[in-house]
Amino acid sequence: MAREIEDKYLLTSDAWRELVHESTRISQTYLLGTRRLTVRTRLEQSRPAILCIKLAARTDGTPEYEWQIPTWCARLCQTWSSRTLSKVRHRITWGTLTIEVDEFDGELDGLIVAEIEKPSVGYPYDKPTWFGQDVTNDKRYKNSRLVKTGLSN
Repeated sequence: MAREIEDKYLLTSDAWRELVHESTRISQTYLLGTRRLTVRTRLEQSRPAILCIKLAARTDGTPEYEWQIPTWCARLCQTWSSRTLSKVRHRITWGTLTIEVDEFDGELDGLIVAEIEKPSVGYPYDKPTWFGQDVTNDKRYKNSRLVKTGLSN
């Protein structure tokens, strides 16, 4: 089991685009979403398909389990569930960390969110000037919620 420890921000400009070293298309299909548990599949260009189970967030991060699954299985899940997000993920090296900027498609077209994964809670890092509002604890920006309600309250 891994722990996902990340901060999430809205962006104030497109200055990040010139720093991107990798971009891939991702589709995430949500099979189950409750307060305690989220189950989803992820298809990403040139990477294995993933089944992911995330438990409720805690102060020391979000417990997360991931397994590689056959691509056909993830595609089959997309046919069963209408809750699929589509986005392009851009990766940026930021010191020893990685920033992932997600540009959403479809009903969420125009939404761009950056996440910076940290090795521990409280890990210090310099924020880029293009990081805007911190939405780390704003449930409206959780992918599992966006796929259900969009950006509504």
